[in-house]
Amino acid sequence: MHSFAKAKSLFILTMVSVIACSVMSAQQLQTRPRYKLLAGDQVAVHFPLTPEFDQQVTLEPDGYVVLTAGGEAKLGGLTLDEATGVIKKHASVRLNDPEVHLVLLDFQHPYFVVAGEVNSPNRYDLREEITALQAVMMAGGIRISGKQQQVLLVHGAASGNPTVRLLNMKHLTSKTVGENPIIASGDIVFVPRNRITNLQQWTSIITPFAGYASPAANIAATVH
Repeated sequence: MHSFAKAKSLFILTMVSVIACSVMSAQQLQTRPRYKLLAGDQVAVHFPLTPEFDQQVTLEPDGYVVLTAGGEAKLGGLTLDEATGVIKKHASVRLNDPEVHLVLLDFQHPYFVVAGEVNSPNRYDLREEITALQAVMMAGGIRISGKQQQVLLVHGAASGNPTVRLLNMKHLTSKTVGENPIIASGDIVFVPRNRITNLQQWTSIITPFAGYASPAANIAATVH
C-alpha cells in the first residue's frame, strides 16, 4: 500500500511538471515576435473575388514588390497582416473593397556567424533565441589562442552600417548579463587571436565575411 501511494505521488508530480513545461512553452510561443518580410522572400497574393489579379511576388532588395492590382508597394519589414493591409490599400485604387489573402511561400532563414578562434567556425541557423555565449558554445567553444575578454559582436552587418560591441566572456556572472546579449539574425560573433586596439583592425577582421554581409569597404562601425 505504501509503495502504491508513493508511485501515485510520483505520477502526480510528473504530470504537474509536464503541464508546467507545456504552459511555459505556450507562453514563449505567444511572446515570440511575428516574422517580418525581408528582401528575397516570396509571397503568394490571392484575391478571392478577383482571381485574375492573383500573383506570386518576390521582395526586391529595397523591400518593394510590383502588384498587378496596385503597382509598387513596400512590404519589407512588415508582418503578413501588415503587408495585407498595405496591399489592400494599393489595390483599392482599381478594385472596390478588395479581399486579400497572403501566403508566405519562401523566406530568408535566420542565421548567425561565429568565426575566429573557435573550434568550429561556421554559419549557423538561428532556430531559437540564444545568447552570444551560447552561439560560441555551438561553434565548439573558444580555442586556447582566443581572446575571451575581447569577443566582437557585429550587429546589422548586412545593412552596411553595422554596430560593433566588445564582449568579455571570461568571467560571465548574473551581474554581467549585459556581456551576454541575445543574438539577432545576421549577427557575427568573432573571437580574435590578439588584442584589438583600433577600428581599422575591426574592419579588416570583418572583410573575410563579405559573403555573409555587405562589402567591408562600406562598413562604418560604431563601438559600444
